[in-house]
Amino acid sequence: MSDARRILALDTSTELMAVAVQGPDGTVRVEAERGLQHGAQLAPTIAAALAAASVGADELDLIVVGVGPGSFTGVRIGVATAKGLAAPRGVPVAGISSLDAIGRRYRYYPGLVVPTIDGRKQRVYSALYHAGERGGEYLDLAAAELIDAAGAAAAESTAGHAPLLCGPGARLVRTTTGESTSQWYCDESTSGSLIPIGELLELGVERGGAPAADVQPLYLRKSEAEIGIRS
Repeated sequence: MSDARRILALDTSTELMAVAVQGPDGTVRVEAERGLQHGAQLAPTIAAALAAASVGADELDLIVVGVGPGSFTGVRIGVATAKGLAAPRGVPVAGISSLDAIGRRYRYYPGLVVPTIDGRKQRVYSALYHAGERGGEYLDLAAAELIDAAGAAAAESTAGHAPLLCGPGARLVRTTTGESTSQWYCDESTSGSLIPIGELLELGVERGGAPAADVQPLYLRKSEAEIGIRS
């Protein structure tokens, strides 16, 4: 649960930018479809959210940022913005995986939770969660590979519930794998680009912040630019 401090949370790992500010009068959330134009829109969106929550940038006690995985450019913009706000003010930063925030949203589901983010090239970023806790590493897999991994993990569980497929990549996985996920639950309401910013904020409060310089993006593969340089 969040506390009474003044907190900024932001996530730009997907096409839908999400910002939340917790202030003395509650939490203000802003979600905006920007088509990955976060570089131009993030700063004014943060300023508007801070103003709406009656919180000044110099009053912040913690900044929480989604570190991905997701869009390389988007994640970089979000992390750089969080650091730029935090470093000169000495504000701690909590870097939280965007997948962890989705897993947190479904922490009360009794079976295996499989959050997904579209990784492009017919691949998805994912991880496997029970009661909001991640088991194992973050994954970068083709949809069929993810279904095999999740199916094996679910078979080892004694919960007796079908896996729950969710997150921005859920529809991609469902349409790609078809019959393989016909018996799964699929929350397609989360198949847009949104990362749950309220859960991201809660996780940041629980895990605590670190010096801004210590927070890094969560990349599960090399960017196209890096591949080009090395090839």
